[in-house]
Amino acid sequence: MDCPKVEEGGKCGGPADAWKALYVMSKHCCEAELGWIAVAKCDAQSNLASFDGSSQWYVDWEKNKCVKDCNDKSEANCGGLAKGTWVQLHETMKECCGRLSWMDQKDCTA
Repeated sequence: MDCPKVEEGGKCGGPADAWKALYVMSKHCCEAELGWIAVAKCDAQSNLASFDGSSQWYVDWEKNKCVKDCNDKSEANCGGLAKGTWVQLHETMKECCGRLSWMDQKDCTA
């Protein structure tokens, strides 16, 4: 946040330089400036909130399966939180399974 004084461990980053773009909401900043981070994760971290996953799908390359970006062990398709900005997230299971084109779609998920 653009604010008068830096807040150690808080949301305030001090006064913004005149050449930096300012956004009304952290979500908009995340979308425009930090495209390599999942928007939901960036927004939660910007607001010092916990992040339980985006519920989007990603390929777990160790298992060769598509799993959900979540932190709910009771959900069968939950693969844990996607680690790293290089993990490509997909809106749908079908879109994710397209990355594993050599597999039958019914075998694509956990």
